[in-house]
Amino acid sequence: MKVRQLLILWLVILTSCSSAAPSAPSSLAATASPTGPPAVKIAVLGDSIAAGTGASGFDAIWWVRAQLALRQSRPLVTFTNFAQAGSGVDYLERTARVVDPKDYRIAVVIEGRNDQIDEAAWRPRFSAVVEALEAKSITVVLGTYPPAFVNGAFSEFPRNTVIRAIAEAGHRPLLDFEARWRAAGPTMAAGWYTDQVHANDPGQKIEAEVAIPILEPLIAKGP
Repeated sequence: MKVRQLLILWLVILTSCSSAAPSAPSSLAATASPTGPPAVKIAVLGDSIAAGTGASGFDAIWWVRAQLALRQSRPLVTFTNFAQAGSGVDYLERTARVVDPKDYRIAVVIEGRNDQIDEAAWRPRFSAVVEALEAKSITVVLGTYPPAFVNGAFSEFPRNTVIRAIAEAGHRPLLDFEARWRAAGPTMAAGWYTDQVHANDPGQKIEAEVAIPILEPLIAKGP
């Protein structure tokens, strides 16, 4: 009788263990599927200042520097440059159309310096580009221009473009390169130019330093 009871008890234990086993992998699978930060792609639109003309090499460009710095905490941040030196609002309109919201969450727009001759025609077209990007649920970040540097002093050119960019920004984030240059003063900022307009490697580094704290919270915010 004791042998029979032991056999029955043994069978009960085996059956219990067998029925409990399938639940373990399901539980492990749930805890072993961590979710990291999503990929974030940033489009850079505009002219030579946006593109980073003046840098001695690709790694020195302001948006490349910003990408490398932001990847320390957000490894899936990627910048794509659509900007082109010498371009105006017509080029901005064309390139903005191809910025697909499925791919890009943020667009940095620095443009207007080459359109100063006819501001009345430029402004509504520029505004329309910004609004069209936002209508696609893309966050638009605007940028100002470093002041032109002539004979050891800042020039007011392109000061009117800067004023327009600040006015256009409104509630939008702003990469205020111009304010950073003027805060430093012409003596220090003199070493940030490759010519009277474009930033050299040290200047591109300063531009990246301006951009990073503006872009960081937008990236962290998520879709």
